[in-house]
Formats: sequence, structure tokens, C-alpha cells
Amino acid sequence: TISMADGVTQTSQDHIVVQNGVTANITLDNVVIQPPDWPEPQNGAIEVLGNGVLNLTIKGTNSLFGYCGIYVPMIPADVNAGTVATVATLKINGGATDSLTAQGKQYSAGIGGRSNSACGTVTIEGGIINAIGGDSGAGIGGENFGGCGTVTITGGTVTATSSNAAGIGGGKNGSGGNVVISGGTVTAISDSGAGIGRGINGAAAHGTFSTSTDGTTGSAFIIASSIGNKTNQNNWSGIIFEGNSGKVYGDQTLSADLTIPNGNSLEIPQGSSLTIPEGVTLTNNGTVQNNGALINNGSIMGGTLGGTGTLGGTGSIIYTAGDFKLTSESRLTEGIDYTYSNNTLTIKSSTPITISMADGVTQTSQDHIVV
Repeated sequence: TISMADGVTQTSQDHIVVQNGVTANITLDNVVIQPPDWPEPQNGAIEVLGNGVLNLTIKGTNSLFGYCGIYVPMIPADVNAGTVATVATLKINGGATDSLTAQGKQYSAGIGGRSNSACGTVTIEGGIINAIGGDSGAGIGGENFGGCGTVTITGGTVTATSSNAAGIGGGKNGSGGNVVISGGTVTAISDSGAGIGRGINGAAAHGTFSTSTDGTTGSAFIIASSIGNKTNQNNWSGIIFEGNSGKVYGDQTLSADLTIPNGNSLEIPQGSSLTIPEGVTLTNNGTVQNNGALINNGSIMGGTLGGTGTLGGTGSIIYTAGDFKLTSESRLTEGIDYTYSNNTLTIKSSTPITISMADGVTQTSQDHIVV
């Protein structure tokens, strides 16, 4: 277990190196590495060299800033120099509240490559991971001109962001590698490269993207600014947003509250289902288009709920109309079941509706109800 020395809250000079051929099992306990000046020194806060392996468990709040937050390279063979290819390996795990922020400098990844190197093998199984690439470096993946090796995410809450490179994948001008996301909550955003895939100007391929490698059903919740390679889309499994549009692939169950922002939509296509379990709320500020099956045993808050699919379960659907909150076990359609205008809530159908005060409202001095 590595933590800060007594009286030290962060280090501006020390970093951690796992040597070639070593398998290291490390717990990082509230460690902060923050070099004072960039670009020198050109060290990663943590470096896994050669064919080294780092099994990293995070505890508490950890921040790694360096030329690369965590350097996990894939180095090709050099015949002229007589060197063989090497692939470093990183596996990260942690509890639901344990966090790690890894940030790279310009041209380098938050987690992955730096200085004209591609990313090796990265697996994330748990924890809250925030990977921030420097300009032209991926959040998780390659650096400028560097491709991505293999990135696998099976759990945790992972956010990977970049400018000019991929959120997860290649650096600027770099290829996308092999990305598998089968579990957890993953956000992959780039302002110009792919969310998942290659970086900007990448003449190389986007690489591959899948939600499973062993035939099991994926259950990840994914938000990506874009996904470069969709050739395997018919086999995707999970809840996947690309830009403002989301889709349920297969039979999925929300594991935590979900909010659909204004202007966004979620489609449940025919043959797919979405279950909202007891104690979980889907807040719909956009549109849910259900042409499959929506099983609501929790709560659905507001928004547009359309489509021709089935709606089941014992949960409630909650709408806001002025100072009132309308709750029903059935789908309510504004204009058919009720209307609200000019401070008047008009009930237009026999669908059972429970009317209460909207959240934060204890009484109304302006709204009234008309049947």
C-alpha cells in the first residue's frame, strides 16, 4: 500500500515505476502526484515499463498528474536496435466511492501512451476513474500519433475525455485499437476525435468496439460523443448513447437513477426491454420511445413517453403540471388524459391519477383543477 508520508499532502517530484518483467500489486491510498513544471520532467506519475504488469487497487481519493498520468505503453520491435516488442499491462479496481484522476500533458494520454508510444493493455474493473488526455492525447489510449492497444471496462464509473484525440482509443492521428465495454457506467467524450475510436486526422482504422468478448450479455451504460466502428452493432448489449440519441440493446435493467437531458432521446426497440427496479428513478427530460417493453417497478419522472411497445410493472409515472404533480401507474398523454394551461389542470379521461403538490411546493395560490 502506497500513501503520502506523514505531513505530506502531495509530491511534486516523486513518481512510481514498475520495471519490465515485474508483476506489481499496489494499493494507492489517497496519493497525489503533481509535478511543478511541464513539460519537464517527462515522467508519468506512474510508469509501467516493458512487459511489466500493475494490478492497481485504489482507495480514497487519488490524483496523478504527469507527462502521462499512468504510462502503459506498447512499444514495437526495432530490428535495427535489436529490441523486441513489449506490452505493458494495467488493471484497476476500487470500491464505489474510491476515485482516481489521471491527467496527461499535451500530446500524452491520461492513461496509456506518451512520447510517440501507443497504449498497451488497460483493464478497469471498478472505482471512479477520471482519465483526461492532454491536447492530442486520448483520455485512455494513445498519444499524438499513437494508437490504442486493448482497453477493457467491466465495471466502475469511468470518464475519459480528450481534445483532438479519442476519449477512449487513438491519439491524434492514431488508430482506435480494441475497446470492450461490458459493464459499469462509461462516458467517452472528445471535441473532435471519436468518443470511442481513432483520433482526429486518423488515417488508420477506428479499431474495434464491442460490449462482450466471451458471449456474455453486456450491461454497461455508455455515453459517447461518437463511436467510430459500428460493424458489430447488431451484437451490442447495454444502454448506449451516441451524441444525443440513446438505444437499449437487449434486455437491460437500470442499476442506478438515470436522467435523460432535455433534447435527448432513448429508444427501446422491438425485441429489447428496459426494467426500472424498485427504488430506481428514470427522470425523463427528453423523450423515451418505447417500441419494445418497458417494465417500471420504480419511478418515471415526466417527459414524453411514446411508442407502441408494452408498459408494465407496479411502479409509478410522475408528471409535473404547474404546481401539481400527477402520478399514475399508466402512461398519461397530455392532450388526451390531461391538459395544463393558464393555471388550469384539466382532467380529460378516466385513467386513475393521483394529484399532489410538485416537489418544493407546499400550496398553490394560482392553479386549480377542472374535470
